[in-house]
Amino acid sequence: DADIYLPEGISNYSHDVSADNTLVIGIPEEDSSTGSIYIFHDDVDLLSGEFDLEETSSSDWTKVSGRNIGDEFGKYVLAIDLESDSSDEIIVSAPSAGDYGELYFYDSDFELDGILLGESGQQIGSLFKADTFSTSSLDIFIGPDNPSMQSNLILPEDEDLDSIATLLRFSGDTDFSGSN
Repeated sequence: DADIYLPEGISNYSHDVSADNTLVIGIPEEDSSTGSIYIFHDDVDLLSGEFDLEETSSSDWTKVSGRNIGDEFGKYVLAIDLESDSSDEIIVSAPSAGDYGELYFYDSDFELDGILLGESGQQIGSLFKADTFSTSSLDIFIGPDNPSMQSNLILPEDEDLDSIATLLRFSGDTDFSGSN
């Protein structure tokens, strides 16, 4: 068993495990909400002992930090095989980056591959993956910063339907090469 300790004062985190059992933890509140992700080097089934993420460095993980204060980099993380090469890439959401949020794509070696910028009406916030159409690959869903979790969500009147933030769906065979 492994005990993973979050930095002091952190209450919000996300995580996913890749197909090859790599654990990825996103901590959007870290460093004045700049945010960070931690990618563990060992197979998640082999992790044992204590891991204190407040340590500045460790041979047990790679830490990737967000770019700007307040971006909330790591609020949502996914490990998914986008390139159909049997290795998962890592997708990281920074919902407060820029005006409409940003998605960061990392290859299986954890090198930055591209950034997808949100735009008006298509904000980037929450992420999830599912095989919605029973195909051989997972789909990625990108939505606003999880409004379903907000207890005070009020549905707009019919004439305001155009103002609802869109939920985007990318099929497993979407080509993200060259994303900016």
